[in-house]
Amino acid sequence: MADRKPTKKEVITKMLSDERINSVKEYKELLEKELASLNKKAENKKPTKTQEENKKLAEAVLEVMVGVEKITATEIMEKVEGIGSNQKATAILKTLKEEGKVERLTEGKKTYFKLA
Repeated sequence: MADRKPTKKEVITKMLSDERINSVKEYKELLEKELASLNKKAENKKPTKTQEENKKLAEAVLEVMVGVEKITATEIMEKVEGIGSNQKATAILKTLKEEGKVERLTEGKKTYFKLA
């Protein structure tokens, strides 16, 4: 994954840092306008319906984990209505882990989660 394709925003930013491009007024203005347009689009982006649902499920997962020392993704799937699969439970737990709300523990072959 180290060789990922650069985003349009990254390319434009790199081009704007080039002296040769900055020396031509038309190029510089066009690139700055395009960059502003990309930034405006990013600001207006709303979460999708699925993202909204997952946010609610994540809150329910956190409620289930209160008072529990450690719990598996399968146990969470069974206790939280709306999480239909182990994969979905794991994906939500991964997001919570990235946000620093949950810690991941591995004991042998089993993976547990606990509140951070």
